[in-house]
Amino acid sequence: MKSAKIFLAILLVAIMAVSFALPALADSSVGTYVTVSSSNGTAPAVLALWAHDGGNAAGSSAYESADMVVPHGTLGIQIMPTQGYQVTHDITFVAIVTDANGASNLTHVYADVTNPDGSFKFEVELTRVATDDSAVVAFDAAAAANMVAINTAITDPGHNNDAVTKGEIDIALNQQTAYKYWGTYHFDNCQLAGTYGITINALNTQTLVGSYSVDTAGAAIQNWFQWMPLVAADFDFSYVNYGSVTMGLHKEKPGDNIWNGSANDGSPATMRNIGNTYIFMTVKEDDMGLGATQIDGVNTWNLNYDARLGDGDVTTSGLVTGYITYVPTTVKVGGTNAVLNAASGTPTYQILNLCSQVKVDFSIQVNKDLTPGTQKNGTMIVGARNANLGFLSTDSRLVGDKVAPQ
Repeated sequence: MKSAKIFLAILLVAIMAVSFALPALADSSVGTYVTVSSSNGTAPAVLALWAHDGGNAAGSSAYESADMVVPHGTLGIQIMPTQGYQVTHDITFVAIVTDANGASNLTHVYADVTNPDGSFKFEVELTRVATDDSAVVAFDAAAAANMVAINTAITDPGHNNDAVTKGEIDIALNQQTAYKYWGTYHFDNCQLAGTYGITINALNTQTLVGSYSVDTAGAAIQNWFQWMPLVAADFDFSYVNYGSVTMGLHKEKPGDNIWNGSANDGSPATMRNIGNTYIFMTVKEDDMGLGATQIDGVNTWNLNYDARLGDGDVTTSGLVTGYITYVPTTVKVGGTNAVLNAASGTPTYQILNLCSQVKVDFSIQVNKDLTPGTQKNGTMIVGARNANLGFLSTDSRLVGDKVAPQ
């Protein structure tokens, strides 16, 4: 046992001797440099921007409700409104931003949106939400969908002043030298369909502002989103009872400005604009079985109709102010009237404003009835047509007071 302890002691001494004999690792000497600027520094750099539909549950950065082809078929950003009276639809604005003094030097990022005529619309502050992997995933998805405008006119001050490309932005996000910012705005159907411009303004601690709103020369992707046209109307009546009429005279059936709900059957007629375009009301009817008569060799309907929106401020030739006069589209038939369904309706003179509702007046004139005293019935089809007025039109035919969403 004693000899074993002596051997172990000798072995430990030998190991220690070998350990102390190993060469020590030398420290590396690295030079450092800094220059204190006499200025306040440089403005932040907006590397990229885009927008996407914020109304989807998944919140995908590559979701466009008006361009859901995979891959997306149209460059830029196309958003479809939600149909409904004064409803809102969320649009999310996104920017990738950096700063020469580090992304932590950024203080505020805003998205400024302009109307189709270039005037200012609204501003929404964007919140820093991500960098690294999650931001790369969102950016790459939007870029693959042809939705991203990349600011290739600048270099990346937060990462070696490299040229700004998609690959460079991926690196900057992965290296956490740039951040993704986003914010959502509740757009509504009071905003006319059209192309809305996007400008990103970024501020840093020195209150310097960096902006991106000018398209890169030759780039196909623009710094705007398209609020796509949705032509739609709603009506609070399901039939029109003209009542008792005198042959040869117009019988008016006035509407009202009170919305009774579309299930209220024969309530006084009211129309709502539930899309985002100025619209005409269109109307067509059959002949209620009253037929036509040959007059001087011309087949002439035995009745005609009239319709208008509002109070008839538009004066036309004839005795009735503001009314369009239209004749039956076809004869009454049993079952589905394919001819009536396929025919184009006659548009009103008046044009229904955005986010508004107005009364609808109808009238009828029966010139011949071989079975007076017997109630006649037929089919009326009402609809809407885009008035195509352009942005902020002052057309005198506009009716209905445009109101903000409730």
